[in-house]
Amino acid sequence: KAAPSRLKQHNMAPITDHQVYIRAFFDMIDMYLLKDLKTLINEIPPREQGGGAGYPGLHSILSGMELLGLIASGEIGASAFNSYWSNYLSKKFPEYNIPGLKDIFRQVMRNGTAHLFLVKSGISISKHGTHHLETVRSNGEILLNIDLKTLYSHFLEIYRRIKRELLSNPPVAGCNQFQKQMEEAYAKVSSFIRTNHPTSTSTSTGVSTNPTDTSATRLSGLGAMTTPPPHWNQ
Repeated sequence: KAAPSRLKQHNMAPITDHQVYIRAFFDMIDMYLLKDLKTLINEIPPREQGGGAGYPGLHSILSGMELLGLIASGEIGASAFNSYWSNYLSKKFPEYNIPGLKDIFRQVMRNGTAHLFLVKSGISISKHGTHHLETVRSNGEILLNIDLKTLYSHFLEIYRRIKRELLSNPPVAGCNQFQKQMEEAYAKVSSFIRTNHPTSTSTSTGVSTNPTDTSATRLSGLGAMTTPPPHWNQ
């Protein structure tokens, strides 16, 4: 007889306390995204022959933009990125309010680093705190330069604003959308584990199996965020 579906235990239970949920969300972002960005941008120096973690740093910032757009607006994908750009970044920093620049960030840089690791043609990456969004010449070509230290500082300022606003007024649609994304991913992984590792137990991964757990306290089935599961310890 097939094992009962874990989705019955980890289905889309309504979030009962969005205040608790959004606090857990930002605790998670502070612990992982912000600490990783600090390492990638501030602690790894620029290097002329590679190894400066420029592309991973850029991709982490761009993914963080989309994530913040999702939680603030309840939109996903390009719509979440557009929401972040239009409602926060370009309003605070007018240098981003240039026609076509958002598409370069989303389509050329974000999609490039997500699918190809590299940004697509026409972009240079620096880590010096200068020449952000300026053109530079390299090997006879004129490129648009993205300075990670400058972009990182802008991202942090917007992050603090969004965090402050959403902790005061939890975004119901954004929390529900994030929960939905996590639950769908969890269901796929659980199905794979049931099929390919039928003797495994979820308790070894740090994932709660208590069917009375609610999404308000477990944040997408991953347990209390103050003690991340072992597979989150990077």
